[in-house]
Amino acid sequence: MMFLYSFFYNLALSPLIVSYTVEILPFAIRAKGFTLFNFAISLSLILNQYVNPIAFKALGWKYFLVYVSWVFFELVFCYLFIIETKNRSLEETAVLFDGNDAVKTLAEKAALQAGILKQDNRRPEEISVAKPSSEKEGVQRIN
Repeated sequence: MMFLYSFFYNLALSPLIVSYTVEILPFAIRAKGFTLFNFAISLSLILNQYVNPIAFKALGWKYFLVYVSWVFFELVFCYLFIIETKNRSLEETAVLFDGNDAVKTLAEKAALQAGILKQDNRRPEEISVAKPSSEKEGVQRIN
């Protein structure tokens, strides 16, 4: 069973932590975030490899209280600070983290890049998305 567990763990969960970390980070900070992630993994591996044996020898079973207190801290931290994103679209999630104005700006930039909009020297809040059937003021359809 241990070999079977190791096979499925290495097949799914090991690459998942790397791919999830890269997926959630914006492109501009992806390399820095991934470096920070690898640094945190390395520190935890050093702790587990070198500190745990010394602490277990010194404290015995009481060393488990350190882990229990750490898990309790993580539980409280997650409850207070992690935002629930289950059953939300990407746009709704972006509003939670970036606010309405950031999402509106991103949508307008995407529309300009896609060629749907042509900006005629107006501020971003004055630009509206053109509907296929009619043209709105401040927006020119590009043919």
